[in-house]
Amino acid sequence: MPLTTVTPRGYETITTWDMGRGVGMEWTCIPTGAPASATWPSANRAILMPICIDSYGTVVELWTANGATASGNFDIGLYDSSYARLVSIGATAQSGTGAVQVFDVTDTPVRPGRYFIGISSSAATGTLVRVSPGLGYLRAVGMVQMASAHPLPSTVTPATVTSSYAPLAGLTYRVTI
Repeated sequence: MPLTTVTPRGYETITTWDMGRGVGMEWTCIPTGAPASATWPSANRAILMPICIDSYGTVVELWTANGATASGNFDIGLYDSSYARLVSIGATAQSGTGAVQVFDVTDTPVRPGRYFIGISSSAATGTLVRVSPGLGYLRAVGMVQMASAHPLPSTVTPATVTSSYAPLAGLTYRVTI
């Protein structure tokens, strides 16, 4: 009798704008304006955006969508629901304009649940692609920030978000069954 093998579904990408998995920028009902390149709100500020991972897997990459100006160092990381850092790239020079900047990370196992993608910048001059849906919406979906958080700390002390700035970023993970 032959053995049956289970083949993993492969790789999936989750973005901070995914409907149902990210902060869900529902373009049809939230007045966000068009996505645009914009400078980081404040030097050394970290912004954490909630995402939902719906299957077991291993995070293998993190990425940001760079805007029109690459400047300063960015850090991007993945945090669990209690704001503990699971993995990050460390302070890394922003490189490339109008392009996705991809970072290989240490393979990090994840299980279904709520997580946060955190981003911080050493300067307020680098740009990312972002939307601006309004503070009420960002607070309602659970976005938080932390001042003086570059590079990203091992644990974030969440504070109420004060800038209507929702950057496009994400992760790639290998799904397991």
